[in-house]
Amino acid sequence: MKFEVTVTTGGVDQYNAKVDENLREGQTRKSKLLANASILLKDSDIAVSNIRLYEVYKTDEQTGEVQTKLYVSMPHIMGTDKETGRRESKDVFFAYKQETQEALNKAICTEYQHMTKSERHFSRGSYDPPALKSVDSNINEMTVTPRKTPPTSENDKSVGMAYITLGGSEGAPEFGIRSISLVKPSKPNSEKPIIISSPSEKVFKYNKEDGSYHEDYQSAIMIVNSGSYAKLSQQLAAQLNAKMGIALNNEQQNTQAQQQTVSRPHMRSKPR
Repeated sequence: MKFEVTVTTGGVDQYNAKVDENLREGQTRKSKLLANASILLKDSDIAVSNIRLYEVYKTDEQTGEVQTKLYVSMPHIMGTDKETGRRESKDVFFAYKQETQEALNKAICTEYQHMTKSERHFSRGSYDPPALKSVDSNINEMTVTPRKTPPTSENDKSVGMAYITLGGSEGAPEFGIRSISLVKPSKPNSEKPIIISSPSEKVFKYNKEDGSYHEDYQSAIMIVNSGSYAKLSQQLAAQLNAKMGIALNNEQQNTQAQQQTVSRPHMRSKPR
């Protein structure tokens, strides 16, 4: 599986300074943000952002020595466990197999080390690790759930949620993406009938004009190719409409009828 890894230290100082400001008296740091990262999955044109690389501190109970290690944190949300009812953190993007996740984490750490050795603040590299030679990241399955609760406000245009799996085979995928929100566009759009939205986080973005950083929201999952976005939007809309019992609009019906006629010319009706 070929993918790109991007790491940057942009905004890291501002993030760490904000954490220090919020520390209570007597509290000590358990971790320090080293870099922000993203992964571009070439097979599906899906980019996973809001990945963070931390240096984690742990004190040995016997010796009292502070041990450090690198930790990769994938974009996550707070959710409720169905069995226990407890609130817990859940990754938005994740690998089903531990060895697959470890290969991704290793690539991020490798790119970070390459960046620091070259004394740069930004680095991007292409990866095709042997451990992932038989793995792909093509979209596998989509599970769509129509919204059942009423909108919370006039700006709330969400009509459903989707769970997407990548790679592998049906029932045995390689990756999962949860908490994809399906939003109805303000104007009907046959090319992109559904807006694909994912959980966002506050990040520090670079301002080219004055070289400063400002807080802004950034989505965890993005489809970087317009054609791939349109195709996925149409597939999700079709599943959503089927589950909600909504008929295709006239334009889509005409297009579908034309496609069926072209693919099956022998079934054209004869003039009476």
